[in-house]
Amino acid sequence: MTATFSLNQAHNGVEIHFTAKPEQTIIDTLKQNRFRWHSRKKLWYNKQTPESIAIAESIATMAIIPAGIPQPVVNIHGVKVGDIFYTSWGYEQTNIDFYEVVRVTEKTAHIRELKQSRTDTSFMQGVCEPIPGSYSTERINKSRTDNWSGQPLLKNADGNNHSGYMYDGTPKRFSSYA
Repeated sequence: MTATFSLNQAHNGVEIHFTAKPEQTIIDTLKQNRFRWHSRKKLWYNKQTPESIAIAESIATMAIIPAGIPQPVVNIHGVKVGDIFYTSWGYEQTNIDFYEVVRVTEKTAHIRELKQSRTDTSFMQGVCEPIPGSYSTERINKSRTDNWSGQPLLKNADGNNHSGYMYDGTPKRFSSYA
């Protein structure tokens, strides 16, 4: 069973769609947080608030795990929820993207792209840092994990065959062209 959520701008609402009936623990969580079932559209909905969005996001990213299904805290390559990775790519410029792990399985990580703060240091170049918990998109990518020189690595982190490296907390250099 998977879940996705969307924002209904027309009704200022949050909607959660499931591929199958969720376990009772998830239904109880939805009810406790004032979500209601829409029998015609076959979805759960609530008024759009920061709290309802956070609940919908946590259910969609499986942060709320159905009872009886064991989930790893750290996968076999040492990747855990909350870890931040970055990709560095480009031809005539250096682009940096940051990703936060929102769920792990034994050999994969589910990641979301993070917003970043950027500081120009000179003409068409600077440094950037991630803003943890501040996502630039609702899309969740699934990436295989591995090890590289003893450090966790995300394979094909961005869907463009770029590897994701564990972020060490230091600002990363970027450059831009035109």
